[in-house]
Amino acid sequence: MMEIKREKFRNFREIVNFPIDVFVCCASFEDRSKAISERIGKSQIRTALVCKNQDFSHVVDDNFDALIDHFGLKAQPVVLDTTAPIMTADNLRHSIEKEVDGGASKFLIDITTFTHEEILVLLKIIPLVVPNGGDVVFCYNPAQSYPGASKDEKGWLSKGIGGIRSVLGYSGLYQPERKSHLIVLVGMESERAEKLIDAYEPSIVSLGKGLQESSISDTLHDVNNFYFKKLKSKYQHLDKFEFSCTNPLDAKDAILNQVRLFPDHNVVVAPMNNKISTAGAALAAMEMQQLQLCYAHANEYNVERYSTPSDEYIAFRLPDLWGV
Repeated sequence: MMEIKREKFRNFREIVNFPIDVFVCCASFEDRSKAISERIGKSQIRTALVCKNQDFSHVVDDNFDALIDHFGLKAQPVVLDTTAPIMTADNLRHSIEKEVDGGASKFLIDITTFTHEEILVLLKIIPLVVPNGGDVVFCYNPAQSYPGASKDEKGWLSKGIGGIRSVLGYSGLYQPERKSHLIVLVGMESERAEKLIDAYEPSIVSLGKGLQESSISDTLHDVNNFYFKKLKSKYQHLDKFEFSCTNPLDAKDAILNQVRLFPDHNVVVAPMNNKISTAGAALAAMEMQQLQLCYAHANEYNVERYSTPSDEYIAFRLPDLWGV
């Protein structure tokens, strides 16, 4: 049974069962990349795998250096690259496998500021290299706000698309005689979603919106709803549904229910909301392996006004990864 905890950070060290063998995180231009790490003392871990996307070095190095300094000699840098998914997957696997070979079995993985694609790849790697008896906890710091996103045409979090690709390990099953069904879990980046829909030209578009009760605040839900309505107004023939932003299993079920509404289609899922619903998309594709998951690589991010950290975290296990 998956247990989900949503707590204030003041309870972090009491709720998370320290000590742990390996902490995994990813440096970002967002200060959220440090929100969980700063609550972990060096004495509570054996190793910290600190990841960094080298193609964003110019905007992530300050936070990367801060994380390396924070964990000191226990920090092990892991080089990723958002333009090189195979290299990224190889480096993630090798770094985690090395720790498992050294006796590690207890992992805490901060998914907050990995890219959606990197999280999906991580969720494929973990059950391959960590034994079923291992203890893997995922944690996430929800954003308090997205200053760059506003309910007007001037707000933006990202611009342009550098490319659209199938996520490594989630290629799905394509049957040429079938029509296509694109499922988009809508977030705050409507331009990326629009370009994705235009590129695929699907027969059916399903737009998913985060449930209000799973939003961190009514304000964030209102902004998300603005971008959802903006997309909905552009595409007349579409279906809409809601999904959880705080429970991966519920998000998985919502996606699979939407797939079943339109049988005999090639289905592509684009997880573009928060990282917990992205984990739900991974679980959906693992259960229904004909689903393809895709990722739209942004050309530019609003690095100065992307997000601010909240004072809470969400922690959960995913026994479904091992088929438990």
